[in-house]
Amino acid sequence: MDNPEAIDETRVSAAREIGCSDRDIFEAVYIASNNRAFTTVLKTFNLEHQEAFA
Repeated sequence: MDNPEAIDETRVSAAREIGCSDRDIFEAVYIASNNRAFTTVLKTFNLEHQEAFA
């Protein structure tokens, strides 16, 4: 997540070789980026747990 430019076709091909579809790869990146964004929000408001929103 820190250096997305480092993800090249070699890494994407490796994921495909173990059975991941392009959709699987996209979803994994999408979920990871959303988790990272949410973590940033929590840190911004000095919240340690998601339960703070319950």
